[in-house]
Amino acid sequence: MTRLDTLTAALSYIEQQLCNAITPEEIAAHCHYSLSSLQKLFRLTFHIGVADYIARRRLTLASRALLTTAASVLDIALHYGYESHEVFTRAFRRIWGVTPSKFRRERTFADIFPRLRLPTGGLDLSHKHYDITELYDTLRSLHGTYALVFDTQHLDPINKNYGHAAGDLVIAECLRRIDMEKTADMVLFRIGGDEFVLLTGLTDRSETEALSARIAAYNGKPISFEGVDIPVAMHTGISQLDTARRLNYINFFRTLDESIRG
Repeated sequence: MTRLDTLTAALSYIEQQLCNAITPEEIAAHCHYSLSSLQKLFRLTFHIGVADYIARRRLTLASRALLTTAASVLDIALHYGYESHEVFTRAFRRIWGVTPSKFRRERTFADIFPRLRLPTGGLDLSHKHYDITELYDTLRSLHGTYALVFDTQHLDPINKNYGHAAGDLVIAECLRRIDMEKTADMVLFRIGGDEFVLLTGLTDRSETEALSARIAAYNGKPISFEGVDIPVAMHTGISQLDTARRLNYINFFRTLDESIRG
């Protein structure tokens, strides 16, 4: 089994078992790989450990369930493997900065940690990749409209200086700011470790620029983490979607990346 085959099998198995008691040891055995080798390969490729990825995917699906079902917080917690309402709430607050109940009342976006995907054309060790295949139909329907592309500033130094728990809260705050200004018909998703895309559906560039300016107005406002104020800001780019031809995953991401870098 090649490294690509191993990671493909691991990612698929994780998604199938997210509601069950799954361990990195079980995943390694499923892939016929040693645990240490799988952990090293997974972290080298995706910059996250296997157990952390499982925990974040579970929390993402639980967050989605809060917004899309009428199930109680406790039922959702138990469904995704949390031992109690209290354990779930502690884990939830570490990522989102709010309780599950408040999240359900105030937010519309849940997919903070989408499923990871393998980069096309080999293992790219420089960037975290998320799977957006579920959005392909939406993307095709939005040809000619504008997308806003966001890049969180200084996330690596924040992770280094304060830890990944602080970085997670910064990501959640960026998503909250976008969520506050977007309308219900706009589609928000994550494409990288610190990058997001908002499909606005707008055909007027001036309207898109005004939306961008409203979100950018939050730049510099801090969040509090363990008594420290951490400023949060995002770079923003504007890209017009060209999906008239067959949607090409690599070219789509390259276009989005160029809009934020430009």
